[in-house]
Amino acid sequence: MTILYFCQTKLNQNLTSVILRIEHVRSARRKANSNREYTPNPQRNNAGRLPVG
Repeated sequence: MTILYFCQTKLNQNLTSVILRIEHVRSARRKANSNREYTPNPQRNNAGRLPVG
């Protein structure tokens, strides 16, 4: 009984950490996508300029 309970709590901790990591990656991706929409493309900005050096 106690061993089973220990295994279950361990599994729950692993699951919550995985879920939190997935949510973090999702929110980071969403933030990156929204930033990409608003900020202009750096390649497009530097296309007309001569390369330095």
